[in-house]
Amino acid sequence: DPSTLGAPHIDPLATLEKGVSGLRLACLADDMMPDLAPDVRVNCVAPSLIRTPLATALTGNEHPNLVPYSMFPARDGDIFMGVGNDGTFRKLCRELGKPELGTDPRLARSRDRVANRDALRAELVAILKDHDSEPLCRRLLAAGLPAGPVQSIDKALQNEHTKFRGDIIEKDWYKGIASPIRFDRTKASLRHVPPKFSEHADEVLAGFGYSTAEIADLKASGVVSGPERKR
Repeated sequence: DPSTLGAPHIDPLATLEKGVSGLRLACLADDMMPDLAPDVRVNCVAPSLIRTPLATALTGNEHPNLVPYSMFPARDGDIFMGVGNDGTFRKLCRELGKPELGTDPRLARSRDRVANRDALRAELVAILKDHDSEPLCRRLLAAGLPAGPVQSIDKALQNEHTKFRGDIIEKDWYKGIASPIRFDRTKASLRHVPPKFSEHADEVLAGFGYSTAEIADLKASGVVSGPERKR
């Protein structure tokens, strides 16, 4: 079955940003007070995990303390939905034509949905079996609800959103993924294709003082592989 990544991208990125900011401050303090060696440590534990009753359980695609936040089967394929708070849950219930679920005492509050996740999942599975994945997800997104169909890699690469953002880049023989970071005035671009195997071996070795004859001997003896390396 399809599986989500171990953690949302924003979590490690936020941690990285904290680390970089801490290092910058440490370097600044080191310049101002050279006699005090800074010790910088970054916490990578999510505080929310301490509050969840499932802190010691493996939840798979399910989020430990947000419900519903998982993959669900629709009529023609799987979708992923994420609900982060009670208001969003009530909106989801209205969009699915089941507003009464939003005020159900078992499900109205986040803690209740965590405790009754199996019952809520059964309710959602019964509703979603009558919906096609892509039209439903477009409607949910238009309402401000995080949702998307689970796609194969080839389908995701041909997605309208992927094309609109220009996420696929091509140059000469190379085809790859564009930078995910976009600035309006300084757009990232592909200026050089990645080097092929051993493409610059001669230049690198020459830079370290090897002669043309010595480089040829290294290749002949197998110490250095050429572009047609043997496996």
